[in-house]
Amino acid sequence: MGIKRPGSFAEKFVWIIPLSQFVVYLLIYLITPHDLEWHLNYSMSRLLIHLFPMALCSFFLFVNPPETVINKVQ
Repeated sequence: MGIKRPGSFAEKFVWIIPLSQFVVYLLIYLITPHDLEWHLNYSMSRLLIHLFPMALCSFFLFVNPPETVINKVQ
């Protein structure tokens, strides 16, 4: 369908939240004394539950709706 350019500040800001949450998780993985395997076993599902809905929402904010693409073709 194509990707549209983010216009407003809110559309640009929506990517900052999941990205910053992912970076914080990685920092926690680095500074704690537990092994990486332990962290992944106990927090990967929680990380996916937190990040996937926000990433899915932000994906649909940046994809052109089908009506826009159909109107351009006609």
